[in-house]
Amino acid sequence: MKWRFSIGIILILSFNLSAQIITSTPSYPTQYDSIIIYFDATLGNRGLMDYSGNDVYAHTGVITEYSTHPTEWRYVITPWPGQGSNPNIPKNKLVNIDTNLWKLIIGYPHEYYVDHETGMSVPYEEDILQLAFVFRNSDGSKTGRDIDFDSNGQGDDIFLDLFDPGITMLIEEPFIDLSYGDPLRSPVFASLTDTVHIVVKTATLGTEVSSLKLYIDDQLETVVSDSVLYYDFIAINYDCGAKNILVIGTDTAGITDSTSFFIMVNPPIKDAELPEGVVDGINYLDDNSIILSLFAPFKEFIYIIGDFNDWKVDTSFYMNRHYINYNNIHYWLMIDSLDPNEEYAFQYLVDGEIRIADPYTEK
Repeated sequence: MKWRFSIGIILILSFNLSAQIITSTPSYPTQYDSIIIYFDATLGNRGLMDYSGNDVYAHTGVITEYSTHPTEWRYVITPWPGQGSNPNIPKNKLVNIDTNLWKLIIGYPHEYYVDHETGMSVPYEEDILQLAFVFRNSDGSKTGRDIDFDSNGQGDDIFLDLFDPGITMLIEEPFIDLSYGDPLRSPVFASLTDTVHIVVKTATLGTEVSSLKLYIDDQLETVVSDSVLYYDFIAINYDCGAKNILVIGTDTAGITDSTSFFIMVNPPIKDAELPEGVVDGINYLDDNSIILSLFAPFKEFIYIIGDFNDWKVDTSFYMNRHYINYNNIHYWLMIDSLDPNEEYAFQYLVDGEIRIADPYTEK
């Protein structure tokens, strides 16, 4: 049988750091608040840092309940320069209030966001989930965006979350990447000697916090009657593998909100020599088994993710290490129970941060 085992696609790595690039008044806005946006040009991709002109504009729209995907803009108030009617109007011009600090007055989102093509504003029956931004000069040649992880030299859109009245849970530490859909595809990684500091805060609108409870794998670990919960996850106290961290907040009216993520406690690295004849890349053993090998000195650990494990991090796909010397280290793993008639996509997840396709592929 002919194997078809390939790299498939390279996923785009995206972190939502927008909260550092833009802030708002009020701090936890709802779709019904009058909102002011503050843009710090020293953060994100820094495309407008130290910009000396006074013509900074917002290319802006909203993400609503009817967006077909989490980044589909709706009700964009002006076109991009050169793509339609006047893109530079007083409504979307920012005011410079300090070095590298700019202000945009939104007001009430349902009234501010009027689609430049249809002339329609956001109906109050359509919930606004986020405000979306790219900041730019008048012709769009300079832009202020989120940090660039897509290797196109441009950067990513900036999003500001809008909150519902009541209680909302916010994970301040550790950083949680939600861009891959399933939390097991981007857990927080910890070695057995690590301590993960957990800080969970609440945003309350028209209510007060009664309690915050933290569970680890459904076991209650701590309860506080405060708006902030601090907890140290000491990895050595737990078995290796994925640990589900769940925090439930309850307000004085008994209404709850929750947030969760996974901490992956890495097993100790298994040092094992590469089987004889194995080379870096894909090594086909039989119709159902392969060995993957990657030359990766100066790296601490590597997982394999792909179609065969739904792109989720799993200790069953934690690679062995063949240590020759400090500069010559290979990571390898045998994978079996594969279908030789199916083409698989996969990546190496290196040190929990870098996702790379097979550098030895011919496809």
